[in-house]
Amino acid sequence: MWKNRNVWIILSGEMIAGLGLWTGIIGNLEFLQEKIPSDFVKALILSIGLLAGIIAGPTAGRIIDQSRKKTVLIVAGFGRLVSVVFMLLAIATGSVWWMVAFIISIQLSATFYFPALQSAIPLVVKDKDLLTMNGLHMNVATIARVVGTALAGVMLVYWSLASLYWVSMIAYVGLLGFTLMLKIDEGEGNARSNRKDGEKGGFMEVFPVLKAYPAVGMTLIMTLIPLLFLGSFNLIVINISEIQDSSSIKGLIYTFEGIAFMIGSFAVKFITRKWKTTVILFFFASMVAVAEFMLYFASNIV
Repeated sequence: MWKNRNVWIILSGEMIAGLGLWTGIIGNLEFLQEKIPSDFVKALILSIGLLAGIIAGPTAGRIIDQSRKKTVLIVAGFGRLVSVVFMLLAIATGSVWWMVAFIISIQLSATFYFPALQSAIPLVVKDKDLLTMNGLHMNVATIARVVGTALAGVMLVYWSLASLYWVSMIAYVGLLGFTLMLKIDEGEGNARSNRKDGEKGGFMEVFPVLKAYPAVGMTLIMTLIPLLFLGSFNLIVINISEIQDSSSIKGLIYTFEGIAFMIGSFAVKFITRKWKTTVILFFFASMVAVAEFMLYFASNIV
């Protein structure tokens, strides 16, 4: 697998793109903190991009299935470059609406890019290497997250806000260059491209399962606890930054979060061997509650 140039291109591109993505995210939070006093409006703006991604998701899936994966990746790469231009305009004019355009366009690009990349990976590595490749890809993305947020935190102290987006722009240009170097043999398409619409399951099919297996419903309810906490994480970071009166702490928080994610991904393999699934769910849902309680002491940097 390591002799496959496509593997190195994908992993290198992911590292560069991750640096651009997370420096941009830190920049978004800093811009919102400067321009918008209301937490509700901040949350509304941040959720607009996710809503756009949800709406475009089904269309993106159909287009990816019917198109060449490399073409989709290249178009999505250009979309990212355009989105960064929107954010540079937002900083230059102080307009929140340009930031809204940035959030929507970057999320739409991601909605096409990541599924296309996931469907392209099986085309560039052998079946026996697929699991390893996916694991490496996830680890590289996490490392890029840690490095990118730490870098952005330092940059906010010494450089201007716009510099974060210029770094993102350079990173996305690099990603586009790596994408152009990809050589994907897509053949006549894959099984997903040939599936029929009638084979898709509907959302309503979930409810009989919930009725037949009460434990599934309980599990879904329990997942809401960490999801509510993580879903508001960006706003939490902004508020901690205001309490601490520090811009760089945003990068520090995301850096520690990324490191904790990497440790957790390794630790869970050992925990699942000794603990039952229900015990794991209850314990870590309780840990999230403890983490929320610790925010009462957010004025202390520790």
